Amino acid sequence: MTQNFWAVPTRRGLEKMAAAQADGRKMVFTHMAVGDGNGTTPAPDEEQTALTRETFRAELNSLRVDDNAPCQIIAEMVIPADVGGFWIREVGLIDSDDELIFVGTCAPSYKPLLSEGSGRTQRITMIVAMSSAGNVELKIDPSVILATREYVDEAVKKAGSSGISLAGSQKVYAGGTALFQITDYSDWAVWSEQVSAGQVMRIGADVAVVVPEDTPAGSHITLTLTRDGRQVAFELDVAAPAIDAPVWSSPTTGSTDISLTPTLHTEGFTCHPDGHDWHQQSDWQVATDEAFTDVVWSSMADGEHLTQITLPADTLSVNTRYFARVRFRGASLESGWSEKLVFTTVSEMINTPAILSPSDGQEGVGWMLTLYAGAFSTTPASADTHASTDWQISYSPDFYGDSGGVLDVMGDTQNLTKLVVPDDTLSQGNTFYVRVRFHGVKHTSAWSPVVRFSTRERFYPQFVVDTLCPDAGNPHGYGRDVAMSGDSSVMVLSPFPSKARQLAVYQYSYPNWQLVARPETAGAVSGEDEAAMAVAVSRDGKIIVAGVPNASDNSTGKGALYLYDNRSGSGWESIRGTLLAYPETVTGYGRSVALSGQGETVVTGCGGESAWALSAEDNWSSPVALTPPLSRSGAGVGGWRGVAVSDDGQKVVLAETGGNQAHVMENQGGTWQHVATLCPAGVQGNNTLQVAASADLSVIVLSAPENRTLHIFTDSGSGPEETQVLNWTDFCDITDMRIPGGGISLSADGSLLLADFIAGGGALLARQADGLWHKKTEVYGSGWSSGSDATRGWYVASALSSSADTVLTASVLYGSYTAGGDDTERVKAWVLR
Repeated sequence: MTQNFWAVPTRRGLEKMAAAQADGRKMVFTHMAVGDGNGTTPAPDEEQTALTRETFRAELNSLRVDDNAPCQIIAEMVIPADVGGFWIREVGLIDSDDELIFVGTCAPSYKPLLSEGSGRTQRITMIVAMSSAGNVELKIDPSVILATREYVDEAVKKAGSSGISLAGSQKVYAGGTALFQITDYSDWAVWSEQVSAGQVMRIGADVAVVVPEDTPAGSHITLTLTRDGRQVAFELDVAAPAIDAPVWSSPTTGSTDISLTPTLHTEGFTCHPDGHDWHQQSDWQVATDEAFTDVVWSSMADGEHLTQITLPADTLSVNTRYFARVRFRGASLESGWSEKLVFTTVSEMINTPAILSPSDGQEGVGWMLTLYAGAFSTTPASADTHASTDWQISYSPDFYGDSGGVLDVMGDTQNLTKLVVPDDTLSQGNTFYVRVRFHGVKHTSAWSPVVRFSTRERFYPQFVVDTLCPDAGNPHGYGRDVAMSGDSSVMVLSPFPSKARQLAVYQYSYPNWQLVARPETAGAVSGEDEAAMAVAVSRDGKIIVAGVPNASDNSTGKGALYLYDNRSGSGWESIRGTLLAYPETVTGYGRSVALSGQGETVVTGCGGESAWALSAEDNWSSPVALTPPLSRSGAGVGGWRGVAVSDDGQKVVLAETGGNQAHVMENQGGTWQHVATLCPAGVQGNNTLQVAASADLSVIVLSAPENRTLHIFTDSGSGPEETQVLNWTDFCDITDMRIPGGGISLSADGSLLLADFIAGGGALLARQADGLWHKKTEVYGSGWSSGSDATRGWYVASALSSSADTVLTASVLYGSYTAGGDDTERVKAWVLR
């Protein structure tokens, strides 16, 4: 395969030469550069402003006009013997303005280092054509001229010697180009060259022999050089095609303080002849001995990491000497092993961190995400201190090189092992990748293993997926209160006064929720007394509690709680309603209810100065009074309509009716103690405060419907403090709502709030982000988002699942209705996801 090598002026070179000729100015050439072409022999392009990949540059050693062609100039650069370790495939001539004027290609030649055993001084000559060599200033700095072979040539000539010495490999390849250098070359001599097969070209001391493609391996080609009439023949051996053994580029052999997850690099793939084969795989090995009998890691037939690979964590040990080698595989050929790369690992290091949360492969991640990394540690222990952390989230597992693309937080000195991902960073329905890296005062760790996670298809419940109507024949029967389990698999609707005496219990069975039980709550209720005014479901869906505040089983007390226990898993059909004990002197017992995560603790509000707590430890048989310091006292105290309990059942929040305060109480060693009073700012009048709380009570929301405000309290460890007030007037677009915030729910992590508004038949979703709350959407069951109150529905009750992916909202036409009309369409509960 014949190759041609030539040089062309660049576009900038043409412009400058034309200007010089027009103005009578002279071009000044000062430097020459060579490059390796990034592993290939590039064709010169006039649009170039630099070499493809420059490997060496030096000032010109000589610059002269060609005696035989006055419009040509000959420029020479000398590469000293102690410079090398790279291939030469391209050359460039540079002027005094540091601009590339000529660019050329040359026969590939490897410039070795002295340490490789074949170092040599190499001269590079460019012959370029000018419109007029008179426009070139022939000026060379004498301080940079290096001694060349010409001095030796002249000495040999004076001694009467006419011998020829040739440097280069005796081995050549069919279809390839072999490169040689006449080491005793002299410009004063008359030279000629010929070859027994193929073609031969010479530029100064450099000789290129093009071997025919059909030359058989094992045969010979004779290269004959003639100097001043004396011929010297060189026999070249034609070898079979081969791949060069890889050459290490980094780290350098003998390196110390190498990390435990180093990246090994080699130079590019080289095959003889060029183009005969191509790089398909590489074999990598690391061992503790030179003979590679103790291989600690390998990656064989690796088609992904051809010239670069990073060793995985937990492969190497600190302060240990290792040996590495690599070989290349083509489609048909295989190279020999590289030279051994010797390196010693660091004596101390930061251990590779790990992402603890989210977990690898986690699905259904919401819009708010907190990243957690493992603790900072070193080998040996205490070798460094944690200074900062890099966090990255990307759409790509390779992080697009250096940039994550979604989130890049670099050198964070505050969020060392925990980072709250900023609001609106993540998009719904996507897959993401996250990694972390630690910086110490002295060292930097490797990147952690990459963790993959995906977000929900929808961050907010947006679409109605089911409609619950337990009693179509009684259009006002259900929806007084609603509740659901944490995973939304169990849903409960309570009846309206005088309309029904049973709960409606639904359980999810793909693809929707099925009515599975109708437990009674009317054993002690008569007349128009309220039935099941409040309902609650434990987060695990095993316990249901219904409050019937007007039940009258005795002469002095009023109210009851009904408990439905399905912890045995025998099915809701077998649920038995249990009338819980209540104090005989209390009225309104059961007007509000709350359950702990597994139902061990029941809290109920009532009239009077106390709320009540019951525990599964005594089968919920002994109510315990919860009596915080009230803002008002006496017979006129309105009691407790807002209650909440933590998942572990050890803390409760009680909201006063008419007192405009709420209280936090904690079970300390079996005794309930008052620990905090919550005073929502600016609340006046006779508010029936409602309350919702996260699973651990770190976020508490109080609703003051008369003031049309929501009050956010956050506990960062020193007790709950009010951090934001949401005014419904500013927060919501609906202007004709009534009793806004009459019922509120909060997701388990305290990040999403659901608040009812009665007139208008809907609920509001608000989202916490960066410590503040923002409206996200309004939720309606059946399109009642416009029109009069009579057509939009009243008396909404809503519930929110633990992960905030499901909303249960009920809307009824509260008041008169037309007999025989289509009122059943307005008396339903809707499930949104």
